[in-house]
Amino acid sequence: MRRLLIALAVLFAIGALATAHIAYWYLPRARAVRPDSRSPVAGLLAQEQFPAVLWLPYPHQNLGVLDPANPRHQDYLAAFARLTGLPPVVLPSFGGFPVVPSSELALAADTQGESFVVMAQVYPALAAFSRLAGRLADNPWLAGGPVTVRGRSAKVSWQGNVWMVRQAGAPPLELRAPSPAATRASALGVLALHRPIDPFPAGIYRLRADGTRLAVTSERSMQTALWQRAGAIIDRELVLLMMAGPGSRHGVQALAFFRREPAAGELPRAAVLERSDGVPDHLWRVPGASLARLSGGLRQGQAAGWKLRALGRRGLDAARGLAPRAAAVAATRPAADGVLVWGLWADLGNTRDEVARLARLAERLPLIPRREARRWRDAEIVLAPVADRFRALTVVVAGAPPALRLELARRPALLAPSSGGDD
Repeated sequence: MRRLLIALAVLFAIGALATAHIAYWYLPRARAVRPDSRSPVAGLLAQEQFPAVLWLPYPHQNLGVLDPANPRHQDYLAAFARLTGLPPVVLPSFGGFPVVPSSELALAADTQGESFVVMAQVYPALAAFSRLAGRLADNPWLAGGPVTVRGRSAKVSWQGNVWMVRQAGAPPLELRAPSPAATRASALGVLALHRPIDPFPAGIYRLRADGTRLAVTSERSMQTALWQRAGAIIDRELVLLMMAGPGSRHGVQALAFFRREPAAGELPRAAVLERSDGVPDHLWRVPGASLARLSGGLRQGQAAGWKLRALGRRGLDAARGLAPRAAAVAATRPAADGVLVWGLWADLGNTRDEVARLARLAERLPLIPRREARRWRDAEIVLAPVADRFRALTVVVAGAPPALRLELARRPALLAPSSGGDD
């Protein structure tokens, strides 16, 4: 009996250790890490021949936090790229894993997504097992060799425990240490933009989290006064606002969506605000404006120096109420305060519902261009997992040279990031 109890205790201890090992190294959770300047994977951040490079620690865990139930990361990344104009990101699968289990992963791509490089520091035991399994199963994705990605040739190779996928025609790599800005602090992710992609300036962006928010900040800090002034624009009626400010090449313009009553018709409560002194181009148009114009539902007016175009009388009234606050945020200020280049404010739950409804409407109406319908559907794809876990989004690009600050306000059920000795 004593031996049996000892054997059961040993089995229990082994099971507990295995469970703890899997939970710590594999299950979804947020893990912030400082990029290691000696790592060849982090060294991809310094490859200036690529306009954008993304570095992620423990990607199978950090990406799993966003969508733990059904992580369709490739669809999400493709929709995000189309919306933002950033290079399309290819995230190859690894055996049975949708994202390679690794301590770090880096992705680099050109602006068209025609060439890319993916590097991952795979866990040592998993790397050895994968290479052996790949050779036995004649699987080049695991063992290394030529593969096909989106109809184009690529090659998988191993350098120690570093797994690399390089598409044919990708620029040659000259791996060197990333900049000090990229390795200065722990992060859930680091993005290196080697060239500006309007409205985002070139530089290093770091993703971090605390108990109440998830934030992306540029290497240059946002002026506190402008950030606080921008935050004052939010009110209970506003669902979504996008604004180009005095520092934008598009002139001062804004597109706003307001809360819509459940009994309201198909068209949203939306308005476009433009400075009355004219703008170089019309960056935004009122959704459904052509249909509203035919039915007499497109209203125009002026308020606080803005020209207003809105759907319906209530949409115009809401735009008039927004105009003074929008004017204060878009006003030219001394350099110490910063000048707005671009901003976005969103109540994520309501925005997600409104965007999904507009995507369905755009797909049903033959007068709306297919590319416009696709943009609404892409916006729904990007918003869906974020809106489930965050309640509000604020993005501000401001200053000269410009700085960026993005904040996602968390919902209470989200897990706080784990340090776990990863720093």
